[in-house]
Amino acid sequence: MLMDQSAFTGKGSLSRYTLDINNSTVRPDVLRFRGTEALSQPFSWRIEFTTPQVVQGEDVLLKYASFHMQGCKAVHGIITGLEWLSTSADQSHYAVTLQSRLALLSRSRRCAIYQNLSVPEVVAQVLRSHGLEGADFAFTLSRHYPVRELITQWRETDLQFIQRILSDVGIWFRQEINDVTELDVTIFGDSQLHYIFNGALPYHEPSGLHDGAELCCWGARSWHNVVTENVSARDYNYRTARDPMDVAVSVRSPAVMTGEHYRYTEPYLNAGDDSDPEPATESGAFYARIRHERELNQSAYLHLFSNAYWLSPGRVFDPVGAKLHDLKDGVIVAFTSYRGSRDARLYVSVWGMR
Repeated sequence: MLMDQSAFTGKGSLSRYTLDINNSTVRPDVLRFRGTEALSQPFSWRIEFTTPQVVQGEDVLLKYASFHMQGCKAVHGIITGLEWLSTSADQSHYAVTLQSRLALLSRSRRCAIYQNLSVPEVVAQVLRSHGLEGADFAFTLSRHYPVRELITQWRETDLQFIQRILSDVGIWFRQEINDVTELDVTIFGDSQLHYIFNGALPYHEPSGLHDGAELCCWGARSWHNVVTENVSARDYNYRTARDPMDVAVSVRSPAVMTGEHYRYTEPYLNAGDDSDPEPATESGAFYARIRHERELNQSAYLHLFSNAYWLSPGRVFDPVGAKLHDLKDGVIVAFTSYRGSRDARLYVSVWGMR
């Protein structure tokens, strides 16, 4: 009896993973993959595949593609790289890089001046200049950001530029997939309120027995460091030369702290109230608090493994059953790496903060 080869390729593949490239004749058979996602970074997936076809750069580059992990995660993006790895008598071995559309901002470098705009408005203007519109990004901000007289971009890529000005004011971004449009969406936030709270995930150390594909996590580790105790800042505003511009902030934390970080010429026009836990946006106290919070982020790192496909940067989950004290208040996911292959299911490495 002859068996139809199509039963094992394309839509009828028995593989857990499929890669569909829009407007391309290439039909990849996924061999293995590795992906990375992080807060305030475009995601990037390296997907190796085999095919009997000869693949040229123009066949796949700058084409939209969808990578499906059967029954769980899907990644939609644009192909930005192609590698030829080997060729045998009946097939060739390639790898492509699948990234979010935001990664294309790293291909544009410029010098520019933006006047009478706030930081979110400048970022939105840069994104629109690359063809990203309303449904492609969203600002979910708790603060109102004032208009600045001048914001300068000097010999930076557009991606470096928006990452810098967003980081300066404490705005981060994460990326998610719109299942309707099958496009990546960038979500900007400036508060813990904008994290995604996913609830509980069982914590089980491997026992060597069949796990029934239960979603869980294991192998937790933690690192602790001494960090800076307070941040002080000073600036000079010639328009209000007699007003004091010194601020000092120490955010309350259980972390072990010592020392001072002194910063001069932070870009603020007024000092603000450094005793206020919610100082005026873009005041001296605001910048000093952000800088100290950034120092405190270095006080503790968490790492664990999981098979939960929904773990991604910007999510908060509670490892239920973990004995490690650092996990009792949950984990904020900052970085994830994913890997899998034809003969292995999805495996996730998670770095986070408590």
